Amino acid sequence: TPGTLVCPRVAEGGARYFVAVNLDGKGGRVVLPHGGTDACTRTALPAGELELTAYGWRAVRESAR
Repeated sequence: TPGTLVCPRVAEGGARYFVAVNLDGKGGRVVLPHGGTDACTRTALPAGELELTAYGWRAVRESAR
């Protein structure tokens, strides 16, 4: 969504991550096409929309395709 920034990263070994940050204070959404794992809590995240709170952020490790 507008006001939300997504920064992809590839770790050694090929693991793919991204950090999503809401910058406009309106909250936002990003789409996880393959699902993933929250990189901080290690909670599984299903494919689909991931909600961000106002000024919130999430770090996600993408699931293997």
